[in-house]
Amino acid sequence: AKSSYTGSVRTERPGAAAFVASPGVSGGFRGSDAQRAHVEAMRRSTAEAAPAAVASQDVAVRSDLGLNALKERKRKEEEEKHAKREAARAKRHTEATKQEVADEQALADCEAEAWQDSQTL
Repeated sequence: AKSSYTGSVRTERPGAAAFVASPGVSGGFRGSDAQRAHVEAMRRSTAEAAPAAVASQDVAVRSDLGLNALKERKRKEEEEKHAKREAARAKRHTEATKQEVADEQALADCEAEAWQDSQTL
């Protein structure tokens, strides 16, 4: 068999699957005792926590208490946002109306002054 070598990959023939020579893992976990204890503790705590979380979700979904409370909170937030928008719109409208009145008053004063100036000439 013809062999070609490129880097750390050796192939027996062109188009064949490549393999890398590396030591195999045998015997499982090879860390320290502290690492092994930590991994086992994490597995136990995860296994203990998972059933409790699922059970609490089932209760909330079955009773619809959580869902209804969430919908009510969202509805109240939307009402508050709507009220704030309306208040801001009303404030802008009031300010615009005041500005229009002030502009009309200034125009009337200007016309009156212009009429008086034309009379004194």
